[in-house]
Amino acid sequence: MIGHHALWLAVRENAVNAAFHDPRFPPLTADELDHVVIEISALSPLRRIEGPDDLVIGRHGVMIELGGARGLLLPQVASELGWSPVTLLEQTCRKAGLDREAWRRPDAILEAFEAEVFGEPVAPAT
Repeated sequence: MIGHHALWLAVRENAVNAAFHDPRFPPLTADELDHVVIEISALSPLRRIEGPDDLVIGRHGVMIELGGARGLLLPQVASELGWSPVTLLEQTCRKAGLDREAWRRPDAILEAFEAEVFGEPVAPAT
C-alpha cells in the first residue's frame, strides 16, 4: 500500500503480508510471535529508474511491477545483506514472484524510494 490510506491501515496490511504472504519465507508461527520486533518504514514518493546505476545501497529501496506482479524491498535490506544494486533488483523480482532477470524487461516498471525507519528498540544480544 503506497500512499493510498492512513499510515495505520498501511502498517496493519503490510504487517499481515510480511508475516504470512512473503513468498521468500514460511509464514510466521505462534511460537515466533514473542520474538518479533516491529519496524516501520515510511516511504518517500516513488521515482522511476532505469536500472542498477540509479541505486545507492542503503539509501534506496526498490519496487518492480510487471504483468500484474509487484514486489518491494526496503533500503535497509540490501545494506544488511551486503547486496549489490543488481542483486537488489533480482531479489525484488523474486519477492514479486518473477524471474530474477525480469527487471531487465522493457515493460518492467522500476521505481526507487527512500524510507524513514522507526520502531521498537531492539534488546542487545546477550
